[in-house]
Amino acid sequence: MIVVDSNSWDNTAELAVRAGATVIKQDWLGFGKQKQFAIEAAPTDWVLSIDADEWPTRKLLLTLRDLPLNDHEIGFNLKRQSYFLGSRVNFCGWQNDKILRLFSKRTGHFDQRIVHEKVIHKGSTQTLSGLLLHHSYTRKSDIAKKVARYARLSATHALANGEITSLRLKAMFGPSWATFKILVLKAGFLDGVTGLRIARMNARTVARKYQLLNRLITHTRFSNTLSLKIYD
Repeated sequence: MIVVDSNSWDNTAELAVRAGATVIKQDWLGFGKQKQFAIEAAPTDWVLSIDADEWPTRKLLLTLRDLPLNDHEIGFNLKRQSYFLGSRVNFCGWQNDKILRLFSKRTGHFDQRIVHEKVIHKGSTQTLSGLLLHHSYTRKSDIAKKVARYARLSATHALANGEITSLRLKAMFGPSWATFKILVLKAGFLDGVTGLRIARMNARTVARKYQLLNRLITHTRFSNTLSLKIYD
């Protein structure tokens, strides 16, 4: 087990060592780069990536235990069941969630995205039996924290990749579109109150993203102008 610790201030590293893991200190690089750093540090060819808010069911554990890992060209998808504030989410685009999490370093790697990272895999894939239970939002306080975090990361990613066109339109209609997409296009209304809460959370994230992106652009332009004046 490899734990890459980005300077946590609780006893995570101590508990990990006690459980038999190798702990490596590394400043935060963004989700994609940080996970790839951990993969490259792992002494094995095969990697199983599971987040802290995910738990494998017994069936998935048994499947993993008996899985022959002799073909490095095959990557394995895990079926993920998500929950929101304790309620199972059956729609909202969260259903039928399959994510590539077990793969060989010879044929797979995480991309460079600082948020919403994914595995890039060269070979074929298979889906395993059993579920990965995802409890990303267990308390209402989690929602506010993650809205702020993902909005900030998404804004930073957008600025770095030049996604800054039509900002006013996106800021005006983005939150409404996010709500419509979750509730209607992805049938979130069938999840009742849970679907409504997820739609509202996504709308808040989008609104906050463009608010922060506008600030970042303004700050960048001001810094560049100041630099030019100093240079002149």
